[in-house]
Amino acid sequence: MAEDFDLEFGGGRKKKPREEQRPTDLGPLMFAALAIILLAFFILLVSMATIDSSKRIEALGSLLGTFGALGGGISPKPGEMVGRGGVRTASQRFIASLSLFQELVKARGLEKEILLQGGFKGFTISLSSGVMFGPGAGELLPKSYVLLDTVKFIIADGQKRFRVRIEGHTDDLPFSNARYESNWELSVARAISVLRYILRDTGIKGDQLEAVGFAEFRPKSKNDSPENRARNRRVDIVFLSKKPPRDLDPKKVIDVKGFKFTF
Repeated sequence: MAEDFDLEFGGGRKKKPREEQRPTDLGPLMFAALAIILLAFFILLVSMATIDSSKRIEALGSLLGTFGALGGGISPKPGEMVGRGGVRTASQRFIASLSLFQELVKARGLEKEILLQGGFKGFTISLSSGVMFGPGAGELLPKSYVLLDTVKFIIADGQKRFRVRIEGHTDDLPFSNARYESNWELSVARAISVLRYILRDTGIKGDQLEAVGFAEFRPKSKNDSPENRARNRRVDIVFLSKKPPRDLDPKKVIDVKGFKFTF
């Protein structure tokens, strides 16, 4: 009986030949998949940059603010970054801002032009003049605004613990143009340009900042090659601790990618 059923309803029915499927264009699909993978990878980098899992949300909240600055959107004011739990403490915001700045430098491939050096008594953000200014100019280039906007967060969130000195530096080649008569004038003008940009935000107090120019007299490297001279042409944003740490208790020291800070 089962065999009859199969013959009548199954085996006796002829299958229609399937139409051949035309190959589709996989280009847009592959591009979308690659974009999603890159986005996930970048978010993972930001999460790894934080101290522990409790800081991950903080860093991602800061990341949104920076994307706002990059894309023309609305970004939070310095000192007022908001996460899921509301406004964070200054020390938490400081850590997130510092990590975010390092990730922004890496994302733009500026590790050789922008350096972060620090220790227990303070730290320095060193920005190459080529990233900030045109040749022989003291006015900021528009491409420097995003970097300085991120530096503003670091300054605002750390101003209770640090005072900030903005230093202009040049190489040793004699310099003079219609506006600046020497390296002294140029180094001072560049430091003041950075200072003015930072002070545009009311969240940063002017009495916590100072600007100085050192011309060619505090070089990082010997002025014996074009590469070394380029390293010496820079603006250093120096964060000086108002109160040196009383002890080195590891529980009271925060480590951000090898740079230690006490709060």
